[in-house]
Amino acid sequence: MRNKFFLITFALSLLISMMACNTNKTITMKAALIYKVGAAQPVARKKFYLLKEDVSTKEKTFFTTKGSAKAINDATPAGSSLPPLSDGINESNIKDYIVTTTETDFDGNAKFQNVPSGTFYIVGYTATREEFGYIVWNVKIDTTKSTETVFLDQNNAFKMSSY
Repeated sequence: MRNKFFLITFALSLLISMMACNTNKTITMKAALIYKVGAAQPVARKKFYLLKEDVSTKEKTFFTTKGSAKAINDATPAGSSLPPLSDGINESNIKDYIVTTTETDFDGNAKFQNVPSGTFYIVGYTATREEFGYIVWNVKIDTTKSTETVFLDQNNAFKMSSY
């Protein structure tokens, strides 16, 4: 009887520790742009995607193209490719990469719920105040580390404009 009790106790503690290691996380996101006036303007009511791969390097674009685009600042990391200017994310081209989606509230806040451990990319876009300008995010996050809050602004985005 004592061995049976020990075995059940051991099995339960092993199960609890396995569940603790495999728990999914909630990633909290805050999206805002800071303009010259100094106040942060929230990126409100925009859809963001959590993708399992960096699709900006794929042959198919993840944006629907509306004209040509060029980078108009130095925010582009070395060796990164830029997606074309778009009027939306083409979900049919990224459907195999989508882990989950979320939409920001009026204050630019959103959450990705039940995110498994791994490396993911937060992808989204919004128009800016500049004529025909867009900000595009493709931010890498690693949920195996303690990343729980991600801030999206012009410092970790591509700034795009039509020719």
